[in-house]
Amino acid sequence: MFSDREPYVRKFRILTCTGGSWEVINGVMEYTPLGLMRRTFEIPVELTHSELMIWVARKLNLSLEIGFKMSYQFPLSSSDPNKTVVVDIADDEDVKIFTEMAKEPDHGLITLYVT
Repeated sequence: MFSDREPYVRKFRILTCTGGSWEVINGVMEYTPLGLMRRTFEIPVELTHSELMIWVARKLNLSLEIGFKMSYQFPLSSSDPNKTVVVDIADDEDVKIFTEMAKEPDHGLITLYVT
């Protein structure tokens, strides 16, 4: 398990959004706020899916028993930032891909959507 107080753990920043849902608006998948809460956090680079779920639940005061889903928008085109696809984070491989993308400075601050 990880700890916020471990200074030797490499971390990166993400933006989290919770309290919304994904909807198609004008042909584009968008996250629609329903009591939206946004927060920015630093998270450890090396996490499993279970660890990320626990971390998100703790940071956003969510219940693991009730459950929630995590997703992000993956850019399909470097020339058009509006061309994205919503990607669910469902296992360790998804977490690894998300963290690798989030560490890239070209992508800016990546948003983790929690529904």
